[in-house]
Amino acid sequence: MRASTSRPDTSWMDAENEWERQRCPNPALRPGLGSQGLYLQQLRVSYNRHWRDTLPSPNRRQTRYVAYALNNSGGVADDDLSVVRRHVESVNGVVAYELTDTCAAPLNRRSGWAEAARLLSLGFVDGIAAVDRSAISLHDVEYEGVVNWIGHRPALLALATPEGAT
Repeated sequence: MRASTSRPDTSWMDAENEWERQRCPNPALRPGLGSQGLYLQQLRVSYNRHWRDTLPSPNRRQTRYVAYALNNSGGVADDDLSVVRRHVESVNGVVAYELTDTCAAPLNRRSGWAEAARLLSLGFVDGIAAVDRSAISLHDVEYEGVVNWIGHRPALLALATPEGAT
């Protein structure tokens, strides 16, 4: 048998690289210290937009979310969960799960957040919804890591109060 002298088709690599370039923000465009909240909001919104653009419109099913909130000092998160539920309904989604944590624990030690991430990873939900970014992390680097992790799934991160508003 003779070896084939034709070159393999690698055009798919160029298309995949272009798609990744458009999807991932350019690190050189990072803002100064004053506009970090706006940058993080734009990053989250761009990932969410990409997720929505990948689904065919006529057959789109209802988007499923994990409603995630931190317990208040009384140990309950009912008020925050109701705000999240209303926000999810306003974007034509449905809350499939409700999870809470105590705010004293760091993000990597919160059992509710770990369960939300697991549900998202396994495809049981399409996104995580919270009242604002403080439910996830107040640290910009940690929050940006979460936004990127969710965005690369691809999945949704919905906030009732956008990053720049707090």
